[in-house]
Amino acid sequence: MTAPVLSLEDATRLTADWRRAGKRVAAVSGSFDILHDGHRRLLAEAKAAGEMLIVLVNSDASVRAYKGPGRPVNDARMRASRIAAQDGVDAVTIFDELVPLAALEKIKPDVLANGPEYGADCIERPLVESWGGKIVMTSPRARGESSSAMARGQGALENPRAILLDRDGTLIEDPGYLSKPEEVVWKDGAMAALTRLQRAGFLIIITTNQSGIGRGYFTVKEMEEVHARIRNDLARAGVRLIAIYHCPHRPDEGCDCRKPATGMLLQAARENGLDLSKSWMVGDKCSDILAGRRTNMLTALVHSAADCSPSAHVRTESLAEAVDRILAWS
Repeated sequence: MTAPVLSLEDATRLTADWRRAGKRVAAVSGSFDILHDGHRRLLAEAKAAGEMLIVLVNSDASVRAYKGPGRPVNDARMRASRIAAQDGVDAVTIFDELVPLAALEKIKPDVLANGPEYGADCIERPLVESWGGKIVMTSPRARGESSSAMARGQGALENPRAILLDRDGTLIEDPGYLSKPEEVVWKDGAMAALTRLQRAGFLIIITTNQSGIGRGYFTVKEMEEVHARIRNDLARAGVRLIAIYHCPHRPDEGCDCRKPATGMLLQAARENGLDLSKSWMVGDKCSDILAGRRTNMLTALVHSAADCSPSAHVRTESLAEAVDRILAWS
């Protein structure tokens, strides 16, 4: 029997009915662009963690935002209807976020099943645990079980992957509100690390919070002079810097670009056609990691003793070590 595909409001009412009937509600989310055996195992393991299973499917706009141009291959209604026909699925709903935090807050599942690429310490964990729910890890997918790989096999273009890097404290030393080109001091091994990433096919992009502009400590022109120095240094080392995105706002201005907000990362994805799901956010602060997690990116924390939640996928003392891990992961 095919499960219903519901609006979020109707799905919220249905899951509330399940709970009142004493049923344990499990949830799982994803784009499910081209259905494969890995998806079917994910659904089966999610169902086994509860009694009733609701599947949250990314909307077309949200898939496009993090998978890039040409995705999804199949529209949301098609993807949802195919999931609804799978064994063990009791209901399906479509959501517009990259990560379904608002949808989960309404549905309040007892269990959220997550693949190992997102980990138990995922961005949804604090929210799910706030009402007594828990995160359950599912089995890793076998090689070749990937909608992206299957889409390429059907003629879809492969969208580029990138390394989005924080600037101060990650690539260069952070003296505090750096405003002069002569103050640029590169972290040990940074140039060599970027060279390795470029050779592996990653685009190199910087995303940096620069609230010194909003605070009046320096001007956009002064920041651009610093960035010109960075570009020149990288060019001399043979590294092509695709772009630098900056947020000029103070923390109290409530913008959508200052990390951990996702504005700069999504702008980079739109303007460069990135597949964020295959890209990395690398930084030395928890705000870098949270921004990456919010956009379904892989994340690496470097040069930092910070205890971030959600945690980074990779944590190392140096950028060079992070590159070792990133290349091994890829």
